[in-house]
Amino acid sequence: MTTEHEETFLQVLCDAARSISDTFGLTEAQATEMADAIRRYMQERFGGERVYVHAMSRRELKRRILVEFNGRNRNELCAKYGISRASFYRLAGER
Repeated sequence: MTTEHEETFLQVLCDAARSISDTFGLTEAQATEMADAIRRYMQERFGGERVYVHAMSRRELKRRILVEFNGRNRNELCAKYGISRASFYRLAGER
């Protein structure tokens, strides 16, 4: 029986495999194998520990928004990065 935390982690691995596949042009099987290798490493290295992953820096968030914004996808980017419309415009308008 898996816990809710384990199921969330497994979903993150599935999402990671999809992202790896898209980013590097791998087959789904290759990306899944890579994600599984990462899972094994994480279990060996951090098994039983809580691991904190820092949030994306404001600078990186701004960079990504500026790169991805096409003039019509504000709502999608807000949802993708978990930010409000006001935060979007604040980041997009910063120099």
